[in-house]
Amino acid sequence: MTIKTEFEREVDILLSELEGERTKANRRAELAIIAAQEIERKVRSLRETVAIYREHHGLAQPEIEIDESLRQEFEGLSTKDALVRIAEENHGILEGSDATKILVKAGMFRDDKNASSAVYSTVKRHLGTFRKLARGKYQLILRRVSQTATIPVESEGAGNGGQFKPSVAAPGGNGDDAWELEDDESPPQAPEHPRAQIAG
Repeated sequence: MTIKTEFEREVDILLSELEGERTKANRRAELAIIAAQEIERKVRSLRETVAIYREHHGLAQPEIEIDESLRQEFEGLSTKDALVRIAEENHGILEGSDATKILVKAGMFRDDKNASSAVYSTVKRHLGTFRKLARGKYQLILRRVSQTATIPVESEGAGNGGQFKPSVAAPGGNGDDAWELEDDESPPQAPEHPRAQIAG
């Protein structure tokens, strides 16, 4: 039988307290995410309601200010490739609401309603490329192997030694490269997409 010293017993007490605090903090974080998603859903619904109202009454839609740097970056990309690029810049995580804002600002869609519809329909058609994590949140799970090279990008915080190896087309690629599954079951917790701040 192992007898613990007074110091070890005190450490055990501290560890127990810290584990309890960690559990509470994780729960608060989960609730905050749920609350943020609900707020985003309401915001999106209100914007769609306004768009429907203006369309019904023959009112012109407000002009969208195009971000020239985004327009140049996404010019010529398909919706799928644009979403892959957005996820690549966000540690392999695709937030539907952020992607909607970015695509509109890039001039790929005329309003949030059309962009949002395109984002979710594209993700739904390419479930082999994105894995659903939560409502409106997806993980990039494939890498593109180009005709001449594979360009891996290791994700910060990827669990189990997994890597995100996003789609970076090699020179001369035609966009129809093969995709390979990545083996990562622990998606990272990504911060707000840097492009979302520009597009907000």
